[in-house]
Amino acid sequence: MKLSRQDILRNIEGNMSQVRKLMFSSLLSCPLEKDMPTPAQMGIMILLEETATRQVSTQDFAKRLRISTPAITQLITALIKKKLVKRTANQKDARKIVLTITPKGKKQLVRVKKIHDELFSRIFEPLSEQELLILDTLQKKILRGLHADENHHQD
Repeated sequence: MKLSRQDILRNIEGNMSQVRKLMFSSLLSCPLEKDMPTPAQMGIMILLEETATRQVSTQDFAKRLRISTPAITQLITALIKKKLVKRTANQKDARKIVLTITPKGKKQLVRVKKIHDELFSRIFEPLSEQELLILDTLQKKILRGLHADENHHQD
């Protein structure tokens, strides 16, 4: 029996939901040290690493991570308490702050990225190189469609 397009889409949605849940539970089951950043805190640290050469506001973080500005402030405060991030005043504008990743934070970032990479390797291990390339191509096609749709709604 041939499945309808809608049935296939429901199957894909269910599969993606299961993959997301299993990935998240796998990440949460990793042994965490006391000062290990949470996944949300990791998002902040990765953005800090990517934007190390320029100033980024809490609003920029909120927009990029798609969470509220107050939530960003709480995440940053927790990172500072864990001594993973350091806050200093902006020398040009005292109203602004500069966030930098501490040496301890850099170590944790490397460690968490390694755990993440190992998890992804395990998740996609059943796929051949050709299947991975096909998946990559399909995901990029989906993302292009989503971006086009997002741009259409902003007009």
